[in-house]
Amino acid sequence: MSARRVSYCDELMDAAYDCTESHQHASPSGPVAIIDPNPRRNAALREHLRLEALA
Repeated sequence: MSARRVSYCDELMDAAYDCTESHQHASPSGPVAIIDPNPRRNAALREHLRLEALA
């Protein structure tokens, strides 16, 4: 019922959903996938988060 009333909602997901398939799941004309980045495959992001935690 809500989906019929509200057509502009985005898909909010946590870092567990940070994969190519999840990013591609939302259609171009539909909701946008807002996914928290997971640093498991990104060394630069992992280092950035480590330095941010120290600050």
